Amino acid sequence: MNILQVKNLKTYFGQTRAVDDVSLAIEKSRSFGLVGESGSGKTITALSILRLIPEGGVIAGGEIIFSPAHETRNGAGGMDLLKKDEKYLRAIRGSKISIVFQDPSAALDPVFTVGYQVVEAILAHQAIGRKTAEELALEFLRKVHIPEPKKVFYDYPHQLSGGTKQRIGIAMALVNSPELIILDEPTTALDVTIQAQILDLLDEVIEKEKMSTLFISHDFGIIARMCDFIGVMRKGRMVECGTKEKILNEPKEKYTISLLESVKALT
Repeated sequence: MNILQVKNLKTYFGQTRAVDDVSLAIEKSRSFGLVGESGSGKTITALSILRLIPEGGVIAGGEIIFSPAHETRNGAGGMDLLKKDEKYLRAIRGSKISIVFQDPSAALDPVFTVGYQVVEAILAHQAIGRKTAEELALEFLRKVHIPEPKKVFYDYPHQLSGGTKQRIGIAMALVNSPELIILDEPTTALDVTIQAQILDLLDEVIEKEKMSTLFISHDFGIIARMCDFIGVMRKGRMVECGTKEKILNEPKEKYTISLLESVKALT
């Protein structure tokens, strides 16, 4: 069963078709990877799903069908997020659908401590007291293997390394037990050694929590490691889509073949 179906999505910035008739489906407890060069429309696709596109953009058409567990248990079908109001979207962002951004520094507010930000993310979506929220925040800082979580809880973002800040971003994305997590180039801003640590962490968390994930990267090697299904994007369009095995072993499009050959050349 699919937790998310994107059908014929169109997101435009003036005359620029940033996302042009894109369709994809993410099965529950499976991972879907979007790969392509910078500017291919991967991030705008993700932001369109959450209705967080930058100023000047407009979703011109399509459907984004989200099927959370409580809806399917009650016998209801999925809901089109493009037809929901802002109040509903605020309620599901961070609770039912979470996102980890590629720049961990930009994702955290520099004027508040780490603990305050994680706790506020919890209190926004869970009917619990602050003390319980603080305990839950510490639990998730431990889950993402942050050294000295009690100390980091009271630190400000500028006091921490990029790798630690990205772990905090992952903790914030997970703390409300979302049903779908979007990972938008989560290792791009990190050095190679820290990248490997973050990928190992994501492997562990995704497997343990049986999470549904949309993983975005320009790196075909990372996508091949992390994902069950792959969609290849170019100039706003989905040029090829299928299982990991099919895309890696039987690519049909010249663009997909060129991306795979570039990875082989580097390795």
